[in-house]
Amino acid sequence: MAEYLLVKDGVVKNRVIATPDWADAADQSGEWDYVVDVATVTGNPGPGWTTPDGVNYTPPEIPVVGSIRVIPFFDFMRRFTRTERIALRGVIKTNGTIEDFIMMLQLAGKVDLDNQDVITRLAQAESAGIIATGRAAEIRA
Repeated sequence: MAEYLLVKDGVVKNRVIATPDWADAADQSGEWDYVVDVATVTGNPGPGWTTPDGVNYTPPEIPVVGSIRVIPFFDFMRRFTRTERIALRGVIKTNGTIEDFIMMLQLAGKVDLDNQDVITRLAQAESAGIIATGRAAEIRA
């Protein structure tokens, strides 16, 4: 048994595990442009990959719809200066909204820098003087 790529119209349509006899029969059937043993090609091609010749393969392009910028909570906190982190911890003791916000980020373990709540809370931190004017944008950059 081996793995084979089934190629039609320059596109890998399927990747199958089969016997060499089956692959030979599939290749001779005329249904496929190429039936290629995966062991003979570079990379790890699969369905959706394209090939002009059955030898060279290109992965499919994945369209990007917007960008999601998510970073670990620790990395988010490292974007603050030490002075800002200390001030933030002081505010947490007296501001339930900020305390709740930081707790939720900690529980998630990650921060979406484009999340509206993150944007709002950073703007509030700027307004309250916890971080300097302009720092919210720097932290999110």
